[in-house]
Amino acid sequence: MHRVLTGRVGFPSGRKETDFFSRNFERGLDWYLGYFRDCPADQPMGEFSLMYFADAYAAGRIAQTIPHCRIIASFRDPVDRAWSQWRLMVRQAWTRLDFVAALQRHHELRESGRYGHFLEDWIAKFGRERVLVLIYEDLEADPQGFLDQVCDFIGARRFPLSDSPFGNQRVHTVPVAPRSYRLAR
Repeated sequence: MHRVLTGRVGFPSGRKETDFFSRNFERGLDWYLGYFRDCPADQPMGEFSLMYFADAYAAGRIAQTIPHCRIIASFRDPVDRAWSQWRLMVRQAWTRLDFVAALQRHHELRESGRYGHFLEDWIAKFGRERVLVLIYEDLEADPQGFLDQVCDFIGARRFPLSDSPFGNQRVHTVPVAPRSYRLAR
């Protein structure tokens, strides 16, 4: 979705995830807004984050800082999600542990799959009308319908998925560790 919506939604310049509301909040709002300085004023702005949903502070910080924003939560089978996140962690050289050991050591692999627990807090902070819940399998079954829901929710103009060079590409398909952990880090 990030690649498909780039150019139609204002995303942080130079990075996909700022982790501002989880790991970088102490850097201040000016630091965060600096990533959006080049965004066109006529486009919705936002970011994707794997970190925010299960973070103990992110929902509250976002609600305090941008209370009228819209939240999109896209869920998939919790085991598939954990497996995908672990593969990303291996690819980015964040861990060398096998999947089972990583589950035991990295609590976010387990916690992020507790959708109902965390979703309740997001809805309480933002209201049901500002939280869109999507299912990953719906993306796979009807990519255009999924995209249309996202565009409608964030106020972006709908467009044919075929207009995007990334419309049919899969992400995070690297099944093995990097050849060099040092270079990947």
